[in-house]
Amino acid sequence: MEGAAGSLGHASVQGIRAADDIPAAYEAGSRAGAEGVLVTEESMFIVHRARLTEFAARYKLPAVYPFLLPVTDAGGLPRYEGG
Repeated sequence: MEGAAGSLGHASVQGIRAADDIPAAYEAGSRAGAEGVLVTEESMFIVHRARLTEFAARYKLPAVYPFLLPVTDAGGLPRYEGG
């Protein structure tokens, strides 16, 4: 993830290993000037999806989630499948 983030220019990878790390990760991202959030597919993020969407809303950060239904039921927006 860090290697890919570097190719994007300015990106910050927050290591979240437990649910208790979520608030500090959003705070650190906010301090670093984050303009959005990319959530990866770890099962912990599905379990704690409500906290992820809560903090994204609190910090006014658009977020991309790798899962659809579990996020929409927690208040997040679905990704566009468009055509």
